[in-house]
Amino acid sequence: MLPILRGYGALIADEILATGAKVNVWDLGNEVERGVGGIAVPPIAQPPGWTYKAPDAVDPEIGKLDLVRYVRMSEADRVAWLSRHLWPYIGQAFAAVAEGIRSVDKQARFSTHTSGMVAYSPSVFAGFFRSLDAAGFKAEEAGLSYYPSADGKPANRFTAFKDMVAAATARLNRPVFIAEYGYPVGPFKFGKDNWANEVPNFPVSVQGQAKYLREVVAWGARTGHLSGIRPWAPDLPVPGWGEMSLFALEGRKATARPSIDSIREGLAAAGKP
Repeated sequence: MLPILRGYGALIADEILATGAKVNVWDLGNEVERGVGGIAVPPIAQPPGWTYKAPDAVDPEIGKLDLVRYVRMSEADRVAWLSRHLWPYIGQAFAAVAEGIRSVDKQARFSTHTSGMVAYSPSVFAGFFRSLDAAGFKAEEAGLSYYPSADGKPANRFTAFKDMVAAATARLNRPVFIAEYGYPVGPFKFGKDNWANEVPNFPVSVQGQAKYLREVVAWGARTGHLSGIRPWAPDLPVPGWGEMSLFALEGRKATARPSIDSIREGLAAAGKP
């Protein structure tokens, strides 16, 4: 498998760079602390026409862990299990892809990111990236998804998130990159789940959306704990994501919301225009 992944890394790097694109950071995978294609724990439910196949040739224990048991584990048990049975193999796979990319882009820098499930868990977040380091894949920027309104807990999610990032940067000696981010302007469901759980002092409104983005940027820039933030699909003001977008759609016209200026304003507030 690893030689194939090296070849894949070289192939995609060659194709992407041939377009003239400048790649500052190669972000491998998407929310990968529970696995990547071919090396992952079983899902809670399988979509029609899709069948999970346990990666027994990698580690037979991976296919035995269902997500319900995963969620119920203590943080210490979760880190211990994943560090033994899953994360080293993800690290090896990413290291192979990175080696292929570096055969084309000698100065390549890398990142990957976890899901929002670990946005308040420095032990799991740092444990994941330490395991990748040990397996040969060093992410210069440790990434994660952060949707503060996706859950109502903890109560003060902004403070809890800042505490997590500060702890993680201290443990990993590198900045955190928010690879996916969004805060809604109104009632919003992602699938069947309520993703409009208001964070104290940040109303679920146009003003609240702008304020949250501005303040998280200002804090991250001022402390140096955040290397960047990437709002997810900010230009997609359509049903199903419109409340998270940085644009409002009226008929065929999209108008920027105040949050379009929040990153610039946050940097200015931190003295880094």
